[in-house]
Amino acid sequence: MGGVLALLGEAGTGKTTILRHLHALRGGAFIVVREFAQGLRAIEDALHAHDLLLVDDLHLVTYIVGRHNDPRIYIIDAELTALLAESTALRKTILFTCRGRLPWPVARRAYTFEIG
Repeated sequence: MGGVLALLGEAGTGKTTILRHLHALRGGAFIVVREFAQGLRAIEDALHAHDLLLVDDLHLVTYIVGRHNDPRIYIIDAELTALLAESTALRKTILFTCRGRLPWPVARRAYTFEIG
């Protein structure tokens, strides 16, 4: 197994519902990202405990920083790159949901599905 997937769509298109359904069927870790540092720690912890990680609302981490040309976006990109490299090495699958553009480390690795 292993890989990076992303569901893209506007609010109300069913991204979270799909994640919840997959979680009910396959298990794994269901992580709702609200703040980058906490979300990153939760994802890192889950990488070692689960083969499947379902990460909801990635846009909440990157939206505020990315829209103001804030240099912290480079820190977020570096952390995501390291996280995705580790998930690949461990042969884990991560499914992100996001509204709007994906951060480039995810966009360049993910199989992307648009909903809506």
